[in-house]
Amino acid sequence: KSRIFDSSEHPATQFKRMYERGDMPFVIKHGAKCYLDWRVSPSKLDYQHFLPVFVDGTREKSEP
Repeated sequence: KSRIFDSSEHPATQFKRMYERGDMPFVIKHGAKCYLDWRVSPSKLDYQHFLPVFVDGTREKSEP
């Protein structure tokens, strides 16, 4: 088995730290259907700041 999706002991990514602090420009609305609720319009998002954070978040193996 490759165990690619198993959690590991690696330090949290910047994405996870920012998500847990509430610094992300979105929140996840939980209910019958989960969806993203953007705090900032995606057209006004500072991509130079957030794009590297979002890419870093792809390393997460568990939900933040």
